[in-house]
Amino acid sequence: MRRSARTAVRELPWSPWVPFTTTKEEFRQIPREPGLYRIKPIGKDFLMYIGETRRTVHERINELRHTLRLTDLMPWNDPHTATPSLWAWQDAEGFEYECSAPLGLPHPMVPSIIFW
Repeated sequence: MRRSARTAVRELPWSPWVPFTTTKEEFRQIPREPGLYRIKPIGKDFLMYIGETRRTVHERINELRHTLRLTDLMPWNDPHTATPSLWAWQDAEGFEYECSAPLGLPHPMVPSIIFW
């Protein structure tokens, strides 16, 4: 029997949720290898984004969290696909984000899935 992508993603062994505003020490929980990652608003039980990167997940999320923290204007030209949308939700709803990544697994590169 085939599993859905949603079921497959839920069954991965994910790291604990790490807030974008966390310390460097806590942020080290995010893997330093390519793979999948997920983002959600703190205190909410829905995902805003599931993505993949060929760079390290740590590097990708770190870049995203710094962009969201440091800009007052919509980052239209940001290379990360989700940045403008996450920024808009942050601006409109006051969302702060946290992220998580699968632990200890080699991950095939898969297309990004955006949840709205």
